[in-house]
Amino acid sequence: MERPTATAPIRPALGRRKRAIRKLWSKYRLLLINDNTFKESFSIRLTPVNVVLMLIGLLGITAAITVSLIVFTPLKRYIPGYADTDVRVHSFHAATPRRFAQARSGRACRLHREPTPHLQRRTEPR
Repeated sequence: MERPTATAPIRPALGRRKRAIRKLWSKYRLLLINDNTFKESFSIRLTPVNVVLMLIGLLGITAAITVSLIVFTPLKRYIPGYADTDVRVHSFHAATPRRFAQARSGRACRLHREPTPHLQRRTEPR
């Protein structure tokens, strides 16, 4: 039996990064076994990358469902600091002068219901 020499190593040396990448893509088997009968009830082959991607996807779906529930249902009223649109409009109009709000928006304020002069229809011919 011949001993390996310095010129012919047994296994080529891999860098830490390559070893870590190889471990991330190595496959593992997840088994669910019945304790009473020792029969395999479920089996799946996974890699650590697949597990991480599934967890990120699950968290993303959970976040999307939560955000959609808050935005599209009346649950948003129970969140502190989330003002209703009518409350925002009323507070804006209470804080700004009427002329400034009309000139800036170019139309009548919701609160005052008076049309601005430049939006009224002309009755006289051109």
